[in-house]
Amino acid sequence: MNQPYSPALLEERVFQDGPSSVLSLLSRVVQLSTELVSFAFKLYFDRLSGVEDDQDLVKQRATELRDMLTRLGPTFIKAGQVRPLPSTLLSKGG
Repeated sequence: MNQPYSPALLEERVFQDGPSSVLSLLSRVVQLSTELVSFAFKLYFDRLSGVEDDQDLVKQRATELRDMLTRLGPTFIKAGQVRPLPSTLLSKGG
C-alpha cells in the first residue's frame, strides 16, 4: 500500500464507521498511554530507590519491556528492535 499521505483519506478511514471508529482510536490511545506511562514509572521508581542496577531487576524489566512491546503490536516491536543499535549508527554525525 504505497499511497501518498492525504489528510482527507486519513480522516475518511478514521471516521468511516462513525462513533465506533473514534471510540476504537481513543481506546488505543488509552492503551498506549497506560502501558508506556506505567513502564516509565517503574523505571523512575527503580532509579529513586537505587535499585536500577540490580541484575535481577534489570532482567525483570527487560522481560516486562519485551512483553509490553509485543502487546502493543508490530510498530512497537520494530522500535524495540531498533533501540539496541549503537548510538553512533543513529547519530547524524556518525
